Amino acid sequence: VTKDLLQLEGQESSDFEFVRHYDKEFDNKDPAEMVTNLQRFFETREKDLNEREAALEKRIKVMEQTYQNAGKDSDVLRLNVGGAKDIAVLRRTLTHFENSSLAAQFNGRWDEFLEKDEDGVIFIDQDPDDFWELLSYLRQCDQKRREELKIVPPMPTPALCNMLEYYGLLSSTYPQEWKRVCGNGTGVTMTRDSNDDS
Repeated sequence: VTKDLLQLEGQESSDFEFVRHYDKEFDNKDPAEMVTNLQRFFETREKDLNEREAALEKRIKVMEQTYQNAGKDSDVLRLNVGGAKDIAVLRRTLTHFENSSLAAQFNGRWDEFLEKDEDGVIFIDQDPDDFWELLSYLRQCDQKRREELKIVPPMPTPALCNMLEYYGLLSSTYPQEWKRVCGNGTGVTMTRDSNDDS
C-alpha cells in the first residue's frame, strides 16, 4: 500500500513537472494544437490515476479481508517467557495500553508471525521474573477498568525499565506530571512527580 501511495505521489510530481515546462516544450506550436495535446495529456493522466486508485483500493480490501480476524479480548494466550512455559494470560491484558508495541504485537493480527517454541507456544525472549512483574501490573490495570482500584506499579529496576521501554510501556507504567513547587510567575522551579493512579 505504501509503495502504491509513493507511486501515486511520484506520478503527481511528474505531472507538475510537465506543466512547469509546458511553455518551453510547445513554444513553437500552434495554440490550438497545444490545447489539444494538453487536453489529451490530462485525459490520459486522469485515466491512469483512476486505474491506480482502483488498484490501491483493491489491495486495501484484500489486506483487510486477510487480516480481519484480529484476536478477541477473551482469548487466552499461552506464553513461553525465557523458558517459563506455564504462563497463561488474556489477550486484553497484553493489549491494555493500545498504543504500546506490546499491544500491537498481541492484537491478534500477527499471531501467525510471532516466534514460537518447539511446542507451538508463543515465545518471548525476556526475563520471566521481569515479565511477570509486567503482567501483574497489567492485570491490575485491567481490574481497575472494571472496578475502582488503586494501581501500584512494580518497583523499578534497570532491567525492568529496559523491558518496559522496549514495549513502549515505560511512561504508562510510571506516568509523570509536572507540578509547580515554587516561584511567583517570573521564575518557576518545576519538579516531576510520579502519579500512582495510572
